[in-house]
Amino acid sequence: AETDGKAFPQTAGVALPVQEAATQEDIKTETVADIVQSLPSFTETQADDLVLPSLHMANRELRRAKNHVQKWERVCAALRELNKHRDIVRQIVDSSS
Repeated sequence: AETDGKAFPQTAGVALPVQEAATQEDIKTETVADIVQSLPSFTETQADDLVLPSLHMANRELRRAKNHVQKWERVCAALRELNKHRDIVRQIVDSSS
């Protein structure tokens, strides 16, 4: 995966834990109409007409969301590393106070 030179590089295909088992089922059974109605940009009305966002805007939002996920994946990777060395981290914190 791509890194921006900060924090920890991420490996491709990092799996994120699913909050609840039903989530996967919900995603499968959700219709396009349900998805569209859940997005504020799709539900904004103008003169009682449904206003659809442009493909460009949708792709931009998708890119932003993916970048957001990558940042949190880097935070999780950093925390995983820190947790492996809790004793050292604790010593550093204790010695600085």
